[in-house]
Formats: sequence, C-alpha cells, structure tokens
Amino acid sequence: MQARAEFLFKLLSGNEKQFIIPIYQRDYNWTEKECNTLWKDVEYISKAKDKITHFIGAIVYIQEKVFSATDLQKLLLIDGQQRLTTVIILLKALCDVANENNMPSEFSEQIKNSYIFNRYQKDENYFKLVLNKRDQEVFANLLRDINDDILTEKSNILLNYYFFKKKIQNTQLSFEEIFKGISKLIIVDTALEAECDNPQLIFESLNSTGMDLTQADLIRNYILMDLPSDVQKNLYDDYWEKMDKKFSQKPYKEDGQFDFFIRTYLTIKNDGRIPSFGKIYEEFKDYVTSKSLDKSNVLKDMFSYYQNYIKIIDQKDTDYNISSILKNISLLKVSVAYPFILAIYMDYTNGKISKADFIYVLELIENYVFRRSICGIPTNSLNKTFATLYKEINIENIRESLGVTLLTKPSYKRFPRDSEFGEALKVKEIYTSSVEKTKYLLLKIENYDNKEIVDDTNLSIEHIMPQSLNDDWKEDLGNNYKEIYKKYLHTIGNLTLSGYNQEYQNYRFIKKRDMKNGYKKSRLKLNKSLAEWDSYTEQKILKRAEQLSSMACQIWYLPTVSQEIIVNSENLDYEDINQDEIIE
Repeated sequence: MQARAEFLFKLLSGNEKQFIIPIYQRDYNWTEKECNTLWKDVEYISKAKDKITHFIGAIVYIQEKVFSATDLQKLLLIDGQQRLTTVIILLKALCDVANENNMPSEFSEQIKNSYIFNRYQKDENYFKLVLNKRDQEVFANLLRDINDDILTEKSNILLNYYFFKKKIQNTQLSFEEIFKGISKLIIVDTALEAECDNPQLIFESLNSTGMDLTQADLIRNYILMDLPSDVQKNLYDDYWEKMDKKFSQKPYKEDGQFDFFIRTYLTIKNDGRIPSFGKIYEEFKDYVTSKSLDKSNVLKDMFSYYQNYIKIIDQKDTDYNISSILKNISLLKVSVAYPFILAIYMDYTNGKISKADFIYVLELIENYVFRRSICGIPTNSLNKTFATLYKEINIENIRESLGVTLLTKPSYKRFPRDSEFGEALKVKEIYTSSVEKTKYLLLKIENYDNKEIVDDTNLSIEHIMPQSLNDDWKEDLGNNYKEIYKKYLHTIGNLTLSGYNQEYQNYRFIKKRDMKNGYKKSRLKLNKSLAEWDSYTEQKILKRAEQLSSMACQIWYLPTVSQEIIVNSENLDYEDINQDEIIE
C-alpha cells in the first residue's frame, strides 16, 4: 500500500488514468446536506488569504486486474466515490455558470480537459470517472451536455448539480476564486497493490463505523470484491442487482427490507439463531467462512430465497388462496414469522410439501397469531418461537408435526384454546385496539363458508349502538345505559359491517333496521340477526357476541391432531392442555 497526502487535482490530472466504480459499490447518494458542507469548505478556503488547504478524506483505489488495450490506466475505486463524484459535479457546475456569464472559454476548457475528461481518449474512456451503470448514464449525459430525457429524472447527481449552480450564481466569489478553493482540497491518495493488499479488509476498516453503508452494502462488497471483473459483472447482473433494484424502491428502502431479508435468510441457515441488525454482516461472514462456502453459490442460494421472500412481503403468489393468507398475515404485522414462513415456502417451491399442506401451514400461523392477539398474550416471545419452529417440526408429516408443536407450547408461547379465545373475543374492545384488525375480523366472519365473497371496497365498520348516544338510545337501553355503553361499545357484539354507515347516523335501532338500505335490506349475513330483532339491549349484544365468537373459533381453528399424538409428544406439558378442547 502507498498512502500520501496529495492535492485532489494532482490525482485527477493527466490523460492516462480513469477511476471506475466497481459494480458492487452502492449508488451515488450524497444529498444537499453533504454538498452544502463541501461548498462551505470551498468558500472558506477560497476567501483565505494565506496558503490554507482543506482535507476532505481518503481516495482508495487498486489497479484493475484486466488491463486496457489503450494506454489508459484503469483504477478501481474502493473508497471515496461520493466525494470524488461530487467534486466533478461541482467543477461541471462551475464551468457551465462561467460559460453562461461569458467567461472566456479557455477557463472551462482547461478544467474539463484536466480534471473531468481524458481529452485524447474516446467513448467511455473519455471520462475521468465512471460510475455504476445506474448512475453512469445520467452522469455522462450531464458532463457531455446531452439533453436527454434521462436528465429530467430525479437523481442526486442532477439535484446536486443544480444546487452547486445556484450557489455559484449567488456567491460574491469570482470564478477564479472558486476554482482556487477547489484546487486546495487535499486527500489521502491511497494506492493498493493487488498482490499484497486485501481490499476487503481495508474497505471494512474505512467503513467500520457502519454509518454510511447498510449491512447489505457490506455483504455485497464482501461477496463480489475479490472476484475477477467478468465474474463480478455476471453475478451482479444476474442476482444482486435484481434484489437491490427491488429493495431500493419505496417502501422497501425506508423499511430496511434488504437488511431484514438477509437477517431472515441467516436465521434460517443458522438453525434459528437471529442476528442483531447491527451484526448481520459479521454473521454473514461467519456463516460463509465457518462452513467454507463458495460465495458465488451463497449469492445464488440467497437469490432463490429472495424470490419467495418478495412474494411474502408483496403478498403475491400465483395462487389466489396463498396470496389471501399472506395478506392476512401481513395485516397482523407478524414479520417475526418470516423465517419460518420463508423456510416452508422453499419446501413448497421445491416440491417437498403440497400446495394444500402449505396453505394449511399458513392458515395455522394466521390462527396462532390472531388468537394470541385477541387474548392479549405478549408478542415478545414470537421472535424466538418462529425462529426455531422449523427445526422443531418434521417436514415429512407437516400437518400433525406442526399441530403438535404449536399445541404443546407452554404458558406465554401457548396456542389459546377455544374457551380462552372465545371468552376474550366477547369482551375485548377490538375496535379501539385496531380498526384494521376489526375489519379483518368481521370480513373473515362474513365470508366464512361463503362462495360469494364480499370485499371491503365499500364497507366500513358500523357501531350498532352508536359512538355518541342521543336521548332515544338512552331511553332504549334503559337506566343502566352508561354501563352498557362503556362496557360494550367497541366489542364484537356491537360491531358489524355496512356500506351505509353514514346514512345510519345516530338513529335508534328500529329506524336503522327498517330504513331504506337498513339492516333488513342488507345482504350481509352479519346483519341477518339484526333484521329479526325488535330491540337492541344488553342481552342482544351478549347474544350476538356469543354467536360471533362461536363462529370465530371455527374460522381461526385449532390444529387437527389426535389426542394420542398429543399424549405421546415428548414436548407435552399435559396439564397445560384441556382435553375437551383438543380437536380429534
């Protein structure tokens, strides 16, 4: 390694070198915040009367293993792409504003030919800096003044270019002073020797704080960095870029889904050991090295898991029933179940289990999670439960195996039986806990055992006893209306679905029943009993809650296993199981 303090301009000068961003490096992502910091530094040193300079960081590069047929020296940029790209964008903005203000063309031509372009080279070799393929088209068109449609797209390259143009137009500094300020920028010029230095270790040291790079960024570099360029390109194009392109979209990027996916993948591969989010990269390296795995094969394997992971988070499978259950699981916000679901999804994809078995497994996970949420069981155990669940079951006998495993979970990990679930559902204020889950609950009940599926497009949650009691309702409910209102308002016995919620207003029960589009005219089976009642009292609320909770126990069913299997299970805590509640 050779490292020395050097002026940035000296690094860029000459017509025999080109810095290339390796395909495994991240996109250009400096924002106005970082650009403003650089601009203030340039302004400060431009105004300074003494020979002050300013250090902006390291530029680390290595000679590319494949040599060019020209005299051009191609250097792979290991660290420093953000600052180097930004300085060239600043120089381009300076040239353009100078030309717009009729500055002699020699000023901008000297800058371009010395620090932006290799003036005697052609095509891609013409550029001093070549970015990754997602950034290069915008970057090249900007530098060459090509007014393509690509320049209308939102890009940090363009946003920062216009930011610098505005700053240059509004500053009191002359063009020569700004150029002088840029010329005083100092970097640590760090040239690595391909035969002696380990770029990956140096890269890790330079990014050890983890502030700039995601765990996925570090893993990408770890997989691709030391491979030949042609192998890098093929692996990047065929696998990594496809994942990165998807996870770079909203809302996946904001949710950190790429890191979360790799964490899920590692949890499966490490038999349920869950990496902390700040240690995903370290865990990934340990996984690869401890098993002496080929990194190319690991990437291909990751990609196969990614294809099913995307189906889970997008809730989209070619089978409608699978997609529907995935949507329900997503609504229940149980991403901690992804390691188990993804592992089972792979078995389904690879033909180890049937579609019917896969659907059953997904339904059981949905039932397990929803019953627990209604019963108010803390969710902090679910992370570990689902992380280790796959290794506890027998894939050859998936239905009974999973049923036994879940039914014999003790205490806070338990699968609530019908008595606990049904009683909790009757009294729980489900509407205040989650409107979304309440609608999910009512729709599942409405569509249970019904081939004419009702969707929620025009339906909203209706409080039969309204949220604001008028005198008519107080009279109908009787002297203890306050207690009834407080106790049952947001419970299942007082909730239904309707497309006419706004029209019902706070009308008394009889009017809502008999009015145009009232309960009597409703096509929803949820409202069938309401159409038959002449009054709505505490007893009717309780009766309705009993009916709906009984249906819910059938919809969010318990596993179907034999009592003999339960008894013979080595994990059995038999006293924790009510024999009457086990489905034979």
